Amino acid sequence: DLSNTSFSLNLGYDLITSPRLRVTPLISLKLLRFRLQNYRNERKIPLTQYLDERDLELRFNQMAAVAGINLEYLIYSDILHSGGDYWSIGAFGGYAMKLNRTPWIYSRGNRLITDSEIGLKHLTFGLSVSFYTNVK
Repeated sequence: DLSNTSFSLNLGYDLITSPRLRVTPLISLKLLRFRLQNYRNERKIPLTQYLDERDLELRFNQMAAVAGINLEYLIYSDILHSGGDYWSIGAFGGYAMKLNRTPWIYSRGNRLITDSEIGLKHLTFGLSVSFYTNVK
């Protein structure tokens, strides 16, 4: 199983801006969390299986940073684009790089370490839907 947590920073600087299109730089930090279960998804594990396979559940953590571009199409709720509330539909992409060479491992049974690396595909992309509002 892979679950990740992403923290993004929008620099607030528009590279290209128009009434319908916005292009901004994107910088984000990602915590990639991998989970390996060496047993069937059951609530009870026999003692003999535990003694043979001490590490029945392993967790790997990897930090990555992404630098890229965010492209948004703006959808206004009014015709005159007077600066009110609006939606945006966007796509973003970038280049991901690992911040730590080897992953952090957590194992309940033993204290494990590794000198191996987790492979990372460097090109990343995604879709976004956002709502912007002006506080009055």
